[in-house]
Amino acid sequence: ISPDLQADIYCLQEIVSISQLNAVRQALGTQYQLFVSPFGSGATSTSSGNYPGAQKLAYLINTQKVIHVGDFGLTASQYPGDTSAYACFASGRYPYVLKAALKQNSGPADTLIVINIHAKAGSTNSDYYRRVCASQWMADSLNALFPMQKKLIVGDFNDYLEGSSVAGQSTSPFQNLFNAGYVGVTLPSVYPGQTTYIGSPGHLIDNVVFSQNISGFLKENSVNNIHY
Repeated sequence: ISPDLQADIYCLQEIVSISQLNAVRQALGTQYQLFVSPFGSGATSTSSGNYPGAQKLAYLINTQKVIHVGDFGLTASQYPGDTSAYACFASGRYPYVLKAALKQNSGPADTLIVINIHAKAGSTNSDYYRRVCASQWMADSLNALFPMQKKLIVGDFNDYLEGSSVAGQSTSPFQNLFNAGYVGVTLPSVYPGQTTYIGSPGHLIDNVVFSQNISGFLKENSVNNIHY
């Protein structure tokens, strides 16, 4: 994370040490506030013995530009009554939702729902179908909870928005989101040969997807400046 970016919101994945991330926050400046998911891979709460070493999700927000309205783990409240979402989201690595009110120069603050994800990794068919399941959970849950709000899904998708990294699979595991009206931005057909991960040359696995009511706000060529 570079202070030169001066981003309004940083969406982070694979966070293990909260103390080290807090040191980064301090380096960015007092205007930044840190929020870390109270869950992670194999840890359903901060009291879990697995939590300190678990891969967690986090946000750093610039409080001069963004008001923190709330945050929660999408579908996390359904565990242990329903273990399906737990399994689909990499053993409890649920999407971390941030309700953000964006300060305006004039007029009321605009609300943005940010969904920070770190999808199930792996190149087996089992991994693929867990990502399929997760995308269906996201599509259904987000549209039920926030039918009219602007929604931005970002993070480590661990697969493509067109096709798949899994041999024999020709459909993106996140097709459920597109069927539900979401728009994929980081499409391989639009950005051929680009990559965000050294282990997947020529493909984008760190992606941006949003609800259709955000489309008009995307600045031309801004995707080329997205930093992971």
